[in-house]
Amino acid sequence: MLACVLSTNLTSIPLLGAETVKADLNVRDLNGDGQQNMLDVMEYYKKEIIAVCRHTGIFPSVLMGQAIHEGGINGSSLVTEANNWFGIKYFDQLGERFGAKPYSCPTFEFYGGVRSNITAEFAHFKNPGSGLLAYSELFWNGLYDNTVKKEIYDLENATWESMAWAVHQSPYATDPNYYSKLKDCIEVFNLTKWDKLAFPDGRKRAGAPDGSEVKEIGEYPDDGYNMKDVDLEAPKSLSGVGEEPDVGDPNFSGWDKAINIDFASGMLTTKWADSYPILKGIEESQGYIGGVFSGANLVKGAGKNYEIVLGGYKMITQKQYDYGSDMGSNGCGPTSMAILVSNFTNSSVDARNIYDSFVSRGYTSGLGTDNTAIINQMNDWGYKTYATGSIKELERALRSGKTAILHVGGYDHFGRIGGHLPPWQGHDCGHYCVAIGIKGNKVLVCDPGWSDADNEIDLNYIDQRAKNFYIVTPPKGWKLKKA
Repeated sequence: MLACVLSTNLTSIPLLGAETVKADLNVRDLNGDGQQNMLDVMEYYKKEIIAVCRHTGIFPSVLMGQAIHEGGINGSSLVTEANNWFGIKYFDQLGERFGAKPYSCPTFEFYGGVRSNITAEFAHFKNPGSGLLAYSELFWNGLYDNTVKKEIYDLENATWESMAWAVHQSPYATDPNYYSKLKDCIEVFNLTKWDKLAFPDGRKRAGAPDGSEVKEIGEYPDDGYNMKDVDLEAPKSLSGVGEEPDVGDPNFSGWDKAINIDFASGMLTTKWADSYPILKGIEESQGYIGGVFSGANLVKGAGKNYEIVLGGYKMITQKQYDYGSDMGSNGCGPTSMAILVSNFTNSSVDARNIYDSFVSRGYTSGLGTDNTAIINQMNDWGYKTYATGSIKELERALRSGKTAILHVGGYDHFGRIGGHLPPWQGHDCGHYCVAIGIKGNKVLVCDPGWSDADNEIDLNYIDQRAKNFYIVTPPKGWKLKKA
């Protein structure tokens, strides 16, 4: 966290500006509203936003409302090029404290109630997390005086409306209609739902971003949305919100692009390195060059298919224990792959052949199957596959007709949730299964693990138990058939 707080004697410096030049955002529809705009950007940074607000006492609705008002719902060049959501003006302390650099941009301000077009020097942050830190510190400092600060510390009585009004009254807001515009942003885009997520039982804490001058009247739930769960200095950028990840060069792509590489490096010093030679480096695994994965041939007619109905649709599932006791204990990954391809090709795919090939190459062991092998094998077969940790991205993909392999249960080694996850369908172990479709908020899951495990499972249940999701694009024209 921050070592100190900014001086409140900053009344001569207009740190925050009005709307800047518009720029189209290259983002996916992460919140499922059919639009692609700043709401999706903020959905991508949900954990960071909620964590900062819980830590300081700022209402998320006010934070997000200011971001939309300052940069516009479709974003600005400050958002897309400078990681600056709030029109924060540049000054030397931002460079010293947050590594910001100056960024010139045309904008407008109000002087004596009269609009003036100007070119101002804004802050260019190294990532949006640094921008959030700077904003939270400026906000906590009262945006030049103690008007806002009093609202932050009034945990029992302050509302988002009173906090927004305090921002309007502070010397920061040059627009005489600032409150009404900010209030419109919050109400039109229903941003108060974020307040309910951040403060399910009301605000419990207020304080400086550096952890000083804290007032607390309770604790927030340990639900993954607290400061210990995020790293605002991490190099997370808008590139992660753009087009679907390009699987590109298969060499180590699973760890390099989709998984926490720092954790992967840490695993090299543990027992995992002995069981997963892929973690030691591509030169030792010999599995991702020249299509070597084609050795895992799809033998049709030798699989063990069951036709089931979920959500009113017919589909094929398989059970790993049908292939023997070894696969019964650690064959969920290869069996999940066989389930998907059996559905795609309307045939019976032999999971045993996939399993034996993976074992011979070190991708499957007594500990299970390496996720990177699954990603690369599916891509090698021609089914575009990429990893994501976003439940919204999983939902979006399923609603668009894609499928997924879910990595659930056990211990989360990838840091999406962290720690030991709740049991998956009553079983306390790491596991792979297939999301074949979605109906309402229920995901249609073909689970190879247990006889009664094929189910319609709520998205929230999956979100709480999943380490990662491996999105798989089916063949063109493929879709589930109605029962």
